[in-house]
Amino acid sequence: MKNNRRVKGFTLTELIVVIAIIGILAAILAPSMNNYYKSSRIKDENSNARMVYNAAQTQMQGFISQDRTAPVKSPFNGTLILAYYEDGRILVSSSGLDSALQPIGGTDEQVYRDLVADINRTVSDAEKTNWAVCIENYVVKGSMSAESPSTNYIGRYSARGASGERSEAQGPSSQGYSAQMATGKTLADFADQFYGLDSYTTTPANP
Repeated sequence: MKNNRRVKGFTLTELIVVIAIIGILAAILAPSMNNYYKSSRIKDENSNARMVYNAAQTQMQGFISQDRTAPVKSPFNGTLILAYYEDGRILVSSSGLDSALQPIGGTDEQVYRDLVADINRTVSDAEKTNWAVCIENYVVKGSMSAESPSTNYIGRYSARGASGERSEAQGPSSQGYSAQMATGKTLADFADQFYGLDSYTTTPANP
């Protein structure tokens, strides 16, 4: 005996309509998802930069106390950029902010190494990322962080952020991290948007 019942299913027209709806929804949602992804990455890097900033400032308090009685002062007077890379390199602005950052060396090398080691111990996974701090007269003015030297998703945190305001970094940078850290000027300029050199020189925070 034949079974004449027809198997129900979607018609070709119905499938085309469904596919068209999915395509429209994807076109609408894709920009939003992309913006969310970018915002999330920047938020993560800003958080890393904030942790590096706080850890560095905590260590500066120790250097202030130590240097009050030490015969040789730490190299944190004036404006200094100290940059750590995930491959273990430590660079410093030894010839001014417009000059290329140089590998650490000389009598201050161990001081820099100790500071980097202390920050990396304090901040989770800091030794696996790339970060830099701008220090003037024992005050950390600003910091930057990136998960790789080539990325343009760069986190920033400044003394203004430490006062409770949000970071200004809201989207991917036009330049990668290494390009921005070729000298110390980018980070120093970012920090100076909030507290100029004169204000830090005359009234340093956390004396």
